[in-house]
Amino acid sequence: MKTFVCVAVTCLGLMSAEAALVYDPFDYTPVGADLSGQTPNGTNSWQPMGAAGSDLITIASGSLTVPGLPPSIGNSITYGGVGFTDRIALGPAFTSGVLYYSFAFKVTDLGGLNATGGFMAGFNNNTGPSGSQPTAIGTRLLTKLSGGGFQVGLDKNSGTASNFVFATPVFNLGDTVFVVGSYTFNSGSGDDEVRLWVNPDMSTFGLATPPPETLFSQTGTDLLQIASFLFRQGNASAVPGVVIADELRVDTTWAAVAVPEPSSMLCLALAGGGLIAWRRRVRF
Repeated sequence: MKTFVCVAVTCLGLMSAEAALVYDPFDYTPVGADLSGQTPNGTNSWQPMGAAGSDLITIASGSLTVPGLPPSIGNSITYGGVGFTDRIALGPAFTSGVLYYSFAFKVTDLGGLNATGGFMAGFNNNTGPSGSQPTAIGTRLLTKLSGGGFQVGLDKNSGTASNFVFATPVFNLGDTVFVVGSYTFNSGSGDDEVRLWVNPDMSTFGLATPPPETLFSQTGTDLLQIASFLFRQGNASAVPGVVIADELRVDTTWAAVAVPEPSSMLCLALAGGGLIAWRRRVRF
């Protein structure tokens, strides 16, 4: 039997990534539990907004997979139509710079979604539970009916259909869509910018600079601050009947919300006068 004594180890290709402001893989049980009150990574908890007795956003079984992103873990959430909205605080409110969110979703039931559409997620200016639905929401992620499927769109913070912009692709029920949204605070009045990337190329994941956006808008009222992120229910004609969402990230850089999948490292060690090698996978 040979005995190896390791005296030096070198791993090639090691990369690091900081934890996002919010990362929620929805690793909660049991399936069917209320999202409200759940606390990802021991930080802030999800808080409900809306009238008592409304349908809840709940934990769903299984995860959504996006090629090029780290493997999904835990479960997911399901929501849609009329019901509570849930929001999660980001910590100190943001009044400058750029803020990003990303998550994967699929629509499994169009419900009463119409051809005008409405928003199903975005940044909010406040935190905590509320007995009413939110109104000041930036980088609104939109969906609208298109034939037997739906299109994905963007609204800065207006709620006015004439200001909505939509991407061309029509998605089918069951398609997994990965979106990245951003809100940029600018110094002038009314000139804040919002961007949306719909299924960005995986080669851009982890880059220091984001690729060209799918959609852009400056039309609408500026937010005075961003304090939370929310998944929105509340309107049967503007939100699909059933949405599955997963792997939420919120942070100040593209690289932190469009995270590349784990890569293998080549590790070399001197042992017993010889060189041994093995590969190790790294997760971000």
